[in-house]
Amino acid sequence: ASTEDLVRISRGVVNLYERRTVRLLVRRDPYHRFYSCLVYVPRDRYNTDVRQRIEQIVLEGFAGKSVESQVQISGSNHARAHVVVRTDPTERRKVDFAS
Repeated sequence: ASTEDLVRISRGVVNLYERRTVRLLVRRDPYHRFYSCLVYVPRDRYNTDVRQRIEQIVLEGFAGKSVESQVQISGSNHARAHVVVRTDPTERRKVDFAS
């Protein structure tokens, strides 16, 4: 990951502190093989259905070929899902992160 990506993601995580909001932080692999997504959901709103919906949304949104995820639920206010969306490296689709 580039330094710019790491700074942007770190700031996004720090800005979540004590906020009850959902946040998506995304980094694209430099070789365009995958997107690495950190999804923060308020812990009391997180469940398996939410995880599956997140996976479906990012899979479709990034025109992915497959998706895998790991979830961490700790003492913080948020559950964190690390979702990796595998993509076709030859496809250079422009993704609108604002929507």
